[in-house]
Amino acid sequence: MVLLLIMNEKVQGDYLVFEANYFSLYVVVNHDIKENILNIVYGDVNSDGTVNSADAVLIKRHFAGYKDLGNNEDACDVNLDGMVTSSDTVLVLKKLAGYDVVLGK
Repeated sequence: MVLLLIMNEKVQGDYLVFEANYFSLYVVVNHDIKENILNIVYGDVNSDGTVNSADAVLIKRHFAGYKDLGNNEDACDVNLDGMVTSSDTVLVLKKLAGYDVVLGK
C-alpha cells in the first residue's frame, strides 16, 4: 500500500510517499519542529548546557544498554537516524576535536 501525505505549511506543494506493510495511522514530523518544541541540544546528553566528552561517554553507555543514566535520550541521536549507535559518539568526538560537524542535522 502506498500512502500520500501532505507535509506541513513550510513545504507547501511537496509530498511524502512511503510504503507500509499494513494500513494504519501515521504521524509525519519534521525534526526541526521536534527540536523547537523540546528545545533539544543534540549532543548535550546530560543537559548541562555544553557538549563535551561526558556526553560522548553517556551516549556510549546508552547504546551499550545501561539504563537510568539520567540522560536526555533525544539528544543522544545526533545524526538523526532513529538509533543511538557508536556513530553518534564519533560525531560528538569529531565536533569536540574541531571538525566541521553539525549535530542534529
